[in-house]
Amino acid sequence: GNASAGATGNAHAGIQVQMTNGHQIRNNWIVGNGSDGIRIDNAHGILVQANTIGSSSKPELANVGSGVHLLNDTYGLWIGTTDPQFPPSAGGNGIAGNNGPGVWIDSDASVFNEVTGNSIYANTGLAIDLGQLGPSANTGTENSGPNRLLHKPTLTSATAATVGNIAVKGSIATNFPNALRHVTIYASSRCGGDAKTWLGDYLVQADASGTLDLSLTVPAPDFSPAYITATDENYAAGFKDNSEISNSRLLSVAGDIFNDGFDCY
Repeated sequence: GNASAGATGNAHAGIQVQMTNGHQIRNNWIVGNGSDGIRIDNAHGILVQANTIGSSSKPELANVGSGVHLLNDTYGLWIGTTDPQFPPSAGGNGIAGNNGPGVWIDSDASVFNEVTGNSIYANTGLAIDLGQLGPSANTGTENSGPNRLLHKPTLTSATAATVGNIAVKGSIATNFPNALRHVTIYASSRCGGDAKTWLGDYLVQADASGTLDLSLTVPAPDFSPAYITATDENYAAGFKDNSEISNSRLLSVAGDIFNDGFDCY
């Protein structure tokens, strides 16, 4: 089904799922609502796939709140593909132009909420936001909040590499020696914590101190300028936690001092 647009949109959320489990939200056009596009409240095991939520080209079709908002003990969701190694064509959502984060996993949400393989861009907030609105520092112990406040990647550079590829470098500080994590890389046409174009997923292992050093060769995006971001996802069978979106790094030529010294988020 389709949510109505413009003046005929819902006064509140386009779709609200509350105190239930095991449902699917698929193949909807969700725009022009007075709050979140999709609001999931105290619900479990919900699949959100292949929806268009908001509009980057028509501001009048924006949802007033987040694209997708999880709150109040919501856990065990799949937003997009059900495995980080599946590309967006396997069920990703288009989440763009909303007046809040693309996906907001609120402070009172729970764990195992997977957000992978979507195209999330041009929203007022971050593509994926954990806890309080806005970027969260990698402080404290993982396991301490929504999606365990899984530590997000810190990207230090993104540079042209071999023909058709780029080199992405950075790190993730985990609390777990030898931990395995999925790192998903995205490219976007603007700075600001977007995740527009999926470039691939990579399995990386931490060292004995719990630090993952990232040195990844990734397919190059087909547009320029391009800003590179990443997410971190724990490696487990079944439900997984997803981190907040990382900082953005401008893709540039090797040795560019601006790429090494400045962040745009």
